[in-house]
Formats: sequence, structure tokens, C-alpha cells
Amino acid sequence: MKKITILLAVIMLLAAAWLGASWYTGQQIEAALDKKVADFNTAAQKIPQAVTQGMAIKPLGYERGLFSSHARYGMAWGNGPMIEFDVALAHGPLPLPALAQGDFLPRLVAAHIEMQIADSEIKAAVDKFTGGKPPLVFDLSCDYGSKKCDGAGSMPSFSGDISPTAKLNFAGAQMRFAQDAPSPSEHKANLTVEILPVLINDQSFGRGQITASSDALSVTEVVSWQTDQGQSRITYAFAFNHPLAQLTANGAAPTPEDFLKAIKTASIKVELSKPMLIDMMARATIMDKATKDPAVLPAMRKILGENFDAAVMNGPLARLAQVDDKGTWISDWQYAGDKPDVVMINGKEMPVMDAFALMGQTPEVEEDGE
Repeated sequence: MKKITILLAVIMLLAAAWLGASWYTGQQIEAALDKKVADFNTAAQKIPQAVTQGMAIKPLGYERGLFSSHARYGMAWGNGPMIEFDVALAHGPLPLPALAQGDFLPRLVAAHIEMQIADSEIKAAVDKFTGGKPPLVFDLSCDYGSKKCDGAGSMPSFSGDISPTAKLNFAGAQMRFAQDAPSPSEHKANLTVEILPVLINDQSFGRGQITASSDALSVTEVVSWQTDQGQSRITYAFAFNHPLAQLTANGAAPTPEDFLKAIKTASIKVELSKPMLIDMMARATIMDKATKDPAVLPAMRKILGENFDAAVMNGPLARLAQVDDKGTWISDWQYAGDKPDVVMINGKEMPVMDAFALMGQTPEVEEDGE
């Protein structure tokens, strides 16, 4: 009997500790979210309005419970409709959703996030495609201190008419995210988005992927698209002289000149598969035609390929690109902050003004005295 009494006492003590920790963690979560929202809105206000269009996050409600809480946030910018996020928060130290998946490590929070459309007309149009499912769902788990978070999300598959003669079938998208931020000036983050196959009128338009990684001194992003005819890719990479957080450390809004001075190196590499692009343009041209003739697509590819060579491969932009043996149009730009007047294009140095002129986008230059 004495052993049973001791066991019950231990169980009651652990239960009381869990209840107290969950209640305290709920307070931490609410305070942390309030700070994140305030920090985001403060940072957005320091970026030019032409870029953010007045973007801001608006808290719409918060209900805190013992083991879980429920929050709603809205995001709007410009004249567009508000997008709402419904957030279910399971408190640590042992969030119930994590326990259900066999994760027994202490966590601050496990969050389930669903995007919602506030505008009734837009929501009705979106629901026709998604069958009433949320257009975006994301599950996020964060350690205590919110220094380390990871998550996964998805967009549902959907289909519907995008014009009187065109029907879209989209297989959906999958996302993965991880972040480790031991201090405000030190962080690592990775994001991967898999865009699943897209078909229009049973014509295959391929699938894509977006990968982005960053730390305090660099950002890299790769956007790719692939079909059975080839793959195209754009790669961005920036390295900075100091953490970008320093640009707003004094509370003032950074200027474009501040960003330029912070850049140590920058590169943009464009790899466009000629077979892939021509095939996609050909499919887009014939997709409204009610024909089953197998010769139509190859004939359209031939016509568009000849026009492509004349406009791109043999045109003024040829100075900005190289073409490999697979028919991939490659333009590799490298910029160094210590040589701001020149850019390396496919290994050859060119004045920045000449490069912009070839693209037909010569930037305006302020004259002395203005």
C-alpha cells in the first residue's frame, strides 16, 4: 500500500509539473508571437513603400488555453484583399501532436497553420479549384527560445477551368523549412518548395523546385523548372560585408545605397533550355486547338525554334549568353562590390552601363549638381 501511495504521489507531482510547465509555456508563446509580429511590422516600415506596398501583419484574435491556444492573423498589402492565417498552437514541453508522432523531445510549441481567404468572392473562386481545402497548410515545431524551428507544408492538388477553352490540373506543392538562429546576428535557414506536375488541357507543362538558403552573411536561391524536354534554372547568390541586421540597428530606414555598400559579391546565373522553352511555347500555342494530330506539336516546335534562334541566339542578347551542346542558353553574371562599375558576364568584363544598354534598360544617371 505504501509503495502505491508513493507511486500515486509521484504521478500527481509529474502531472502538476506538466500542467504548470504547459501553462507557463503558453505565456511564453503568446509573448514570443507578439514580439515576432511587432518586429516584422517595424522592419517592413523601414523598407520603401514601393517594395512593401504597406505590408503588415494584423493580430485578429488570441485565445490561450492550458495545453493549447488558438490565434488568427491577417496580412494585407496594397489594395489587395487580406489573407488570414488560422493558427492552432500546442504548448510544450511535450506538445500533444508531437507526442502522437512519437517525438518525445521537449519543444516550445507545435503549430498547425492554415491560410484562409477573407474576401468571399475570391474564396468562392479558390474553393472551386481546391474543393474547399485551405490553399496552404503548414506545420511548424520550435524549440525553447525559438532558436531552432523546422516545418513542412503543402498546397492541395486542384483542377478547374482557367478560360472557356482551357482546363488546369495542378498536382499541388510540398514545402520543407528549417531554421537555427542562436543569436540575432547569426542564423541559418533552408527552404525547399516542390511544385508538382502542371497540365493544361492534358498538355504537360512540367514541374518545378525552389530552394533557398541563408545565413547572416549570404543568401542563395535556385528556381528551376523541368519537362521531359529539358530543365531551366535561375540561381541567385549574394554575399555581404556584414550582417544585414546592422542596416537597421540604429533604427533608421536603410537606403538603396546602404544595401549596395553591404554587398560583397553578387551573382545571377540563368540557364534556359532551348528545347524545353520551345516545347512549352508550342504546347501553349496549340492547347486551345481541338486536334489529336500528332504532327501538329513537332511542326509548331520547328516554327518557334527558328524564331527563337533569330530573336535570341543570333540577336543582340547573344553577347550576354553562351549556348552549350545541349542547347542551353547560359548567362552568368558576377558582380563585386569593390568594382561597382563593371560586371563579369560569362567570364568577360563589361561596363555595367553597356550591359544594361544591351538589355534595353539603361538606368538613369543623376548629373552632377542635381
